[in-house]
Amino acid sequence: MPQRLSPASGFVLALLVAAALLSLVISFAMRQPALGLQLRWDDAAGGARVLASHGPAAAIPEGTLLNAVTAGGDYLALARTDLVAEPASALPTLSAYDAFLARQEALSRLQAQPSLTFIDSTGHPHALTPLPSRGVFTLPVEFWVQLAVGLFAWLIAAGVWIFRREEASARYLLLSGLSTLVFAPFAAVYSTRELALPGEQFRWLCDLNFLGGCLYSAAMLALLWYYPKRLGRLALGPLVIAAFGLWWVAQELRFIDSMFMGRRSLVLLALLATVALGVAQWRGTRRDPVARAALQWFLLAWLLGTTLFAALIFVPQVFGVRTDHLQGYAFLLFLLVYGGLAFGILRFRLFNLGEWWFRILLWVIGAIVFVVLDLFLLLMLNLGSTVSLSLSLLVCGFLWLPLRGWLWTRLVQKNLPQKEELFRRVLDISLSISNEERSQRWHALLTLLFDPLEVDVVSGTVSRPQLHDDGLRLALPAQGAQVPALQLSWPEGGRRLFTPRDVALANEIIDMLRHADASRDAYNQGVREERTRIARDLHDDIGARLLDGLHQDDIRETREAIRQAITEMRTLINGLTGADLQLDAAIAELRHEASLRLEAAGITLDWPPSASHAEQALDFRRYRHYLSMVREIISNIIRHSAATAVQVSIHREAGHLVTTIRDNGHGLDSDSTLAGKGFYNLQGRAAELGGRIDIDSASEGTCLRIEFPLTALPANEQEARA
Repeated sequence: MPQRLSPASGFVLALLVAAALLSLVISFAMRQPALGLQLRWDDAAGGARVLASHGPAAAIPEGTLLNAVTAGGDYLALARTDLVAEPASALPTLSAYDAFLARQEALSRLQAQPSLTFIDSTGHPHALTPLPSRGVFTLPVEFWVQLAVGLFAWLIAAGVWIFRREEASARYLLLSGLSTLVFAPFAAVYSTRELALPGEQFRWLCDLNFLGGCLYSAAMLALLWYYPKRLGRLALGPLVIAAFGLWWVAQELRFIDSMFMGRRSLVLLALLATVALGVAQWRGTRRDPVARAALQWFLLAWLLGTTLFAALIFVPQVFGVRTDHLQGYAFLLFLLVYGGLAFGILRFRLFNLGEWWFRILLWVIGAIVFVVLDLFLLLMLNLGSTVSLSLSLLVCGFLWLPLRGWLWTRLVQKNLPQKEELFRRVLDISLSISNEERSQRWHALLTLLFDPLEVDVVSGTVSRPQLHDDGLRLALPAQGAQVPALQLSWPEGGRRLFTPRDVALANEIIDMLRHADASRDAYNQGVREERTRIARDLHDDIGARLLDGLHQDDIRETREAIRQAITEMRTLINGLTGADLQLDAAIAELRHEASLRLEAAGITLDWPPSASHAEQALDFRRYRHYLSMVREIISNIIRHSAATAVQVSIHREAGHLVTTIRDNGHGLDSDSTLAGKGFYNLQGRAAELGGRIDIDSASEGTCLRIEFPLTALPANEQEARA
């Protein structure tokens, strides 16, 4: 696939290569004679057990034990090795391999006869007529599974290479995908045969499968030399591929007779080398979190693949359970490795990998500990299966699970400040007395939470926390005009990537800070409004009264103005405390004040003590309105009524406070303040209290009645009345 090809054209070419090879494999598998049998060797009975029969062998009952086959005058007893799925793992030497191929050749000749007969364990013959070829729908599921593994491994590798052509790891992944496309389909042909294949064809299929395996092992080793970081200057990739190729040639030239040394040891050597390179890469990426996360994808897939392979293939064999029939499905585990490599090379969601990667790792380790412990108790101490299983569960439950929780807390979950401490620090930022102090405290909090290697100012606009560069960087929005948008890089001193958990934490502290800022601004706004109100009251009430007294010629009126100013000042001071005022105290203050003012004006006051209101209190706003209304009425009596006596009574009536003020003056006329604008001011204050004021004036005097509820109205009703 030349580099000038577009991604779409490259992928189509990869599909054509796969289609050509798989079509050849399917055609070869279908050209074999069809018996309609599925056989598996029964070691205990010493024969081939019929698992399923159809087509030409439909008359042979399932479960029949076959011992021999005869056709055209030739007779051949069946042997255990005749039905092995993978000769390289079942046969000890090349000599045994040659003998196996010779038997396959003999069986294939019998299978190719117009008719043949199987002899069962009772000596009963079962004649059948083989079909000239196997139908595409009669090929077993294991066959198609292995073809699918080869196809998808090749397409995944090709797809990664198309988008990462410049990376050595992608090139070696492409080679490993091609080798899987070779060894998996060829193994599918001979591992799913009904009885036999021609000897020479079988040899080429096995040898090509071994070649694909060699290239796969070499490509994976070379890949780990370059992925995710190159481990040295040595061009190890071509050397490893050449070495494994020479090994395959040596095996073909029969320099090594032992199948273990010649073939299986190569797989073991490649596995050990993979582990060594994985450890080297892990150590080499300790200060490169992106490379470490990319490596985790591969290690996770590799660990899951090997663990599942051990659980499906190795462990059952230890207990004496044959797993030859699972070999085809075990090829699916290769896709896990390819998926992990593909995600790592493509940098797929690296920032989201760390936590659940470690969680899966702990679970896998727990499963391995359980299996190893169970095998030790069962095989080494000769305990029964039930006892060993129970002890293994107890040990894992009481030792491993607490240890797993401790490891998770120590290695993954960072000790973050408690919510209370976090909110205190955010509040300190919000209440900073200068921009410089706010910026310093914000940086200190980010260092405590994320410990980034770099903190840079972002010139653009950032609305919410965002991850960049595969989790290497976290962008944070500006915190007001004082603190600009920031970009944090390399969290925890460069040991990990930023994750969605960090984004959630950043959102949380930013929301906290915004809430604290909003509360602070609301408080400051309230303070400003209160200061404005106090200034207005000082100017309008106290200032006006003092100014009025300054221009009075009559000393009595001057004293009255000063006395009223002092009274207003006392009221303002009471309001600054912010505490509610007991109703009894408010009434007593009013009574004392009114008596002094009326006495100075030569007017007698009849204000008998009212019933106790000890349990009732007034907030400053309601107290101020009520106090101003009574003062205004007393002032108008003194100035305009020419009265000699005033009567005041206060009582509660149906949850309302009712105040009646009566004088014996000459009543109101149209020019009086109370009859005009003054009365409207009183009505406005009464409305603020949620009550009303009534006036009854005649020639013999005036009576005013103030009534308002003792319970304050809700804010929306106050606004509606206003």
